[in-house]
Order: sequence, then C-alpha cells, then structure tokens
Amino acid sequence: LRNGLKFENAAITLEGGGGLMPIKRVPLSVVAEMEAACASDPDPGMCRYAIGVGTLKDDDKSHYILKEKGVVEMVRSLTLSELLAAHAVSYIDLFQVDAEGFDGEILLQLDLTAYHPMLIQIECDHLSAPLLRSVIDFLAHAGYRLRSYGGDLLAILP
Repeated sequence: LRNGLKFENAAITLEGGGGLMPIKRVPLSVVAEMEAACASDPDPGMCRYAIGVGTLKDDDKSHYILKEKGVVEMVRSLTLSELLAAHAVSYIDLFQVDAEGFDGEILLQLDLTAYHPMLIQIECDHLSAPLLRSVIDFLAHAGYRLRSYGGDLLAILP
C-alpha cells in the first residue's frame, strides 16, 4: 500500500458480515521454539512449518503441527471488499494469498479495475481445476501476464 502496511487477523469469506469464526494457528511462542530446534537440528519436514502455520480446516493433515501445538482463535469474518473498505485501502502494489485452498475464492473477490496490483501471487496447488481455470481467465482478461512458480501462480501487470 502506498500509505504503509496494514495488518488484521481476519478470515476472508464469501459471506462476510463481520461475525466471528474460529481459525486454528500455531502460537508465536511455539514458532520460536520450533525455529530454535530447527537451527540446531534441521528437519526439513518440520522446519518448513515453523513460520506460523494457520488454517480454517480442522482436519488438514498436511498441517500436523496444528494438531499437536495449535490453538483456536476467534477472528472476524469479512469479504475482501469489507476488509479493504475497513482500512480505506485505495491502492495495492502486491496482492499475495496463501489460504490453503481458498486462494482462488479470495482473489476472485478483488476488484482489479479499482486496485490493479502490479504483482499478484497465489498458491494454486490446492485449487480445483475449474477454480484454477476461473482464476487464470480472470487475470488474463484483466491483462495480466501469468507465470507458474513452484506451486504458485504469478500475475504481472505489464
């Protein structure tokens, strides 16, 4: 954002409305312990998750650390438009989403005409084929050049 960074621990949903919903996350104190353990005895399978795993899915087996060390926190649920309006966001340079499979639904809520971020990055290896096709069409129609990078999709505005 041109006027600075804005952070809010919230859940982007399709319905919004500002109600509360549970998310599961790994507390920062546990993250610090895991990072210290990774520094002395690197375990790539675990160290990858030492930087703050969080998910809305209670049964997400790929995030086994949540089951062992996660805590439930209630956060505000909003649509992307509600979140951007709440913080009076008028411009976005970089729009990055990593939402464990909800990435496409979040991106499709972004008004590209109003915000036209120069760079968009979303994790796409959890997206269904039809949703990925919708995302690609959405970005291409808005004039973005698309590149695949690992499990992510990069969209660059020329």
